[in-house]
Amino acid sequence: MSDTNLFFQNLPLYQDFAQLTNPACFNEIPSDWLIVVSDIESSTKAIATGKYKQVNALGASVIIAILNIVKPLQIPYVFGGDGASLCVPPEFETSIRSALLATKQLAKKEFDLNLRVGIVPLQLVIQQGFCIKVARYSVSPYYTQAVLMGGGITYVESLLKDKLQGALYRIESGEAQADFSGLECRWNTVPSRYGETISLLVKSKNTNELDAQIIYSDLLQKISEIYGSEKDCHPIHIANLKLTYNQKKLSVETFIRNTGTGFKQRLKYRLKLVIQNIIGQVLMGFKVKQKEVDWGQYQTNLIENTDCRKFDDMLRMIIAGNEQQRLEFTQYLDKQHHAGQLNYGLHVSKGALITCMVFHRQGEHIHFVDGAEGGYCQAALQLKAQQKK
Repeated sequence: MSDTNLFFQNLPLYQDFAQLTNPACFNEIPSDWLIVVSDIESSTKAIATGKYKQVNALGASVIIAILNIVKPLQIPYVFGGDGASLCVPPEFETSIRSALLATKQLAKKEFDLNLRVGIVPLQLVIQQGFCIKVARYSVSPYYTQAVLMGGGITYVESLLKDKLQGALYRIESGEAQADFSGLECRWNTVPSRYGETISLLVKSKNTNELDAQIIYSDLLQKISEIYGSEKDCHPIHIANLKLTYNQKKLSVETFIRNTGTGFKQRLKYRLKLVIQNIIGQVLMGFKVKQKEVDWGQYQTNLIENTDCRKFDDMLRMIIAGNEQQRLEFTQYLDKQHHAGQLNYGLHVSKGALITCMVFHRQGEHIHFVDGAEGGYCQAALQLKAQQKK
């Protein structure tokens, strides 16, 4: 494996998320790498019909399909609610194209959703005057998160949505094959312990990195002042964390992991999920400690391994709080918006949705968090409206 491929995992590992507002913490992605982006077309309409769990699961499916290709290599990726962004070495392009097309076909066949997928060379991004810089943030001992800046991801997302120019980079045909092993959707929506869960998107209006650093630093400080520490406002609380036995919810994982199979195979898989959830509930409830898994720690590790705050050309956060906190925070956001500092989107729900990637039950499991009812997608509507103005 080349040194260039090891670029991401050799970067310094930062422990303080607030420190990552500093541009000095970032390094540019190797110029021969590729940028992979996916998103659900008309995701707001899909969410309005109740498909928010499917939307989230497809975003995670793109990530896990690519991680299963490049493993054990570590690469930068960000889950965005209705899609994902990844940076990959060029040698994996053929396999990744196949996996993206397979995920696109799955989305249409199983959920009647149009998944837009594409690969753009970073060289093109650079030619257009953008870049992609990355830093590594230690969410937990088992989860290292990529933090992206430079405007390149935003440019690629816009390019792929362009009907004419984006056609060169969107993937519509070819060989289709993907491995979704590790994807799991087995938890109920997690109610907020304070009454509300907000999905927050904030993008600095200032393109100067140092000025943007001040805006994001002040924003994180204000969140701490109003909502408390990360632990205080974490959207997942162990007392509200429950496995689901709802057949409709379990069908999402069933369809993804068994796409192309018949009714009997899917029924067998769904029955297996129910049995595994019953066993898991007992093991966690009695805090059973096995040779390979300490079930008494599983839910604690789950909370530690969530991506409830991240950055990819904008700040994304899922926060648990109460109405009074939200009103105070919204006043701050409105003031900063009218002062020309930032644009934002904020959606309020009663809980959080979890989509999981499980590589090993003992620690190595990662959990993508979104607000219930498609929080990030709903927040994006307000953000886009402010950007248009």
